Amino acid sequence: MKLRALLMAAGRGSRFGGLKQLAEVSGQPMVTRSLAVYQQVLGNQVSLVLGCQAATVAQSLADTVAVIHAKRWQQGLGASIGDAIKQLPADTSHVLIGLADQVAIQTGDLKRLMDASQQHPDKMIAAFYQGQVGAPVIFPRRYFADLKQLNEDKGAKSILQQHSQNLIAVELSNASIDIDTSEQLNSCANSKNSN
Repeated sequence: MKLRALLMAAGRGSRFGGLKQLAEVSGQPMVTRSLAVYQQVLGNQVSLVLGCQAATVAQSLADTVAVIHAKRWQQGLGASIGDAIKQLPADTSHVLIGLADQVAIQTGDLKRLMDASQQHPDKMIAAFYQGQVGAPVIFPRRYFADLKQLNEDKGAKSILQQHSQNLIAVELSNASIDIDTSEQLNSCANSKNSN
């Protein structure tokens, strides 16, 4: 099993009202914090997918991370995923797609998804939260062609729905927390301070 991870951080963050990737979460840029979690589990098998203001975001990163540039990032998350899949090494058998703004994801969450994938290598493995499936998701190679065709802002959810009979959902409540607005960021910070 040759699993590689794509951490998506290419969007404009228009609802956030600024460069969301560099917004501070627990004293460090959001993208740096999320990347560290993925790298703890997958090491150098993680690529960060950048688009909007890629050079500015890249300046905040250690040189050790591989960066993939999504040429069509302005078309949305789906297009960025499609661009990134096309740049995976040829021997990749599975890809884990995560979102940099899911700031509550922990190493244990990723390990649970990976364990399920090893037990069911032909199945898609998706996080389940708030009554639905979504990122992070592990896709076997058989879905790479579908992923490459994505060209809208809906991510890969359409593929999960289309092939739901070949999907295993893993309960991950941490995946329900993502930062789309500055209010959500403040709410996340306040909830941590009160714990």
